[in-house]
Amino acid sequence: CYDPGTKTTLAIYQPGRVEGGRRCDELLSNCDFSPTILDLVGEGPIPNADGRSFRGLLDGSEYEPRDSVFCEMTWHDKYNPMRAIRTHTHKYIRSFGDRPLVYLPLDIWNGPAGAEMREEYYGSRRPAEELYDLRTDPLETRDLASDPNSAGILEDLRGKVDAWMRDTGDLLLRGDWPPTPEQAARELRGEPN
Repeated sequence: CYDPGTKTTLAIYQPGRVEGGRRCDELLSNCDFSPTILDLVGEGPIPNADGRSFRGLLDGSEYEPRDSVFCEMTWHDKYNPMRAIRTHTHKYIRSFGDRPLVYLPLDIWNGPAGAEMREEYYGSRRPAEELYDLRTDPLETRDLASDPNSAGILEDLRGKVDAWMRDTGDLLLRGDWPPTPEQAARELRGEPN
């Protein structure tokens, strides 16, 4: 959920409507793509969609900027649940369970390089919460979660992640559990495991 894992470049060109040569640094989410494409081709919004159109950024029509985006990871080669919020100025990350600071992908773990790096990468534990001031620390190297001067920001962003998890019915609210795909599907359908 760090910026190098969540940021990406998006280039859009539509002759006569979305011309090149502009750069925008707005906060967008991948769930915004479908509503935007539908909006560009003249279709209405998707009912109850999480995303929203950013057509206004592309063609100069009305656009209301986001003040934050949420990020999540549950699986990436291994069960590794994290939830986060990114604003223009800060990033808050919550990790679940007692996990190493860095997971090595399985192909590296099993090879000679993994054998050499395991001790270094698996010796440190990931903190439960992290907070970064992206204005002064864009590389997210100085965790401010325990800094008393950042307590208000930490509390605010923690509350927003809590609300987002409740609003989306996040299964991690029930605890840290690495479900099998079958268990997760049953849980999402409301069936007993």
